[in-house]
Amino acid sequence: MVNRAFLLAIAVCALACQLLPLDETGKRCAPQRPCGRDFLCVDGLCQFRDDSTDAGLDALDAGEYPLDVNLLANPGFETLLQDGGLSSWLTPAARVWPTSSSRTGQYAAGLVRTGTQSAKLVSVPVPGFIVFPTLLCARAWGRRNSGAGVWIRPFIRLVLLDGGLESSSGGDLVQLDGGWNPSSDSFSVPATGRAVQVLIESSVGADASVLIDDVELFRTSGPPCRFD
Repeated sequence: MVNRAFLLAIAVCALACQLLPLDETGKRCAPQRPCGRDFLCVDGLCQFRDDSTDAGLDALDAGEYPLDVNLLANPGFETLLQDGGLSSWLTPAARVWPTSSSRTGQYAAGLVRTGTQSAKLVSVPVPGFIVFPTLLCARAWGRRNSGAGVWIRPFIRLVLLDGGLESSSGGDLVQLDGGWNPSSDSFSVPATGRAVQVLIESSVGADASVLIDDVELFRTSGPPCRFD
């Protein structure tokens, strides 16, 4: 006869094993790679949620962006679409293509305008929202590919849930040459509950093109914005 105490112990163990979450402490995380049940993404690492978690972590659990983590999907343009486009990026009034003339990684984004307006490269809105007043930071690296008088300037944009624009910053306008040059932006935003995205504008003319690589957008633990 099987001991009843032994069966009870097995039942309790099975119930406990089912209820306890998988330990993800220290696992890297991002808005595109969230932590599992009972864990929060804090400063890019999963942290167990317990009674000592403060109000700031409550906001993270509700969707607040983590600190000092690049929020963008495909920031280095390494993920391509079947039609040759770049995943997670939009190009109003411009044509974009992957190029092996990259700053880091395998690809950079080549950009040339298709109309009379300046060329623009826009990230898809980042899932999440701003809960507390915070400082957002952005940076993009650019290089003149052809032509003259080429510059880039990044903007941090707050967008509505339907994709409409609520407000936007204006970053450093940087003239480009044959080497890679950074252009940055910062934006102090209120607790709007809106999503964010990066727009990179370039002055490429009809006979000019620009290369862009290694784009960053993050919620800083500063100020000021600190780039590696």
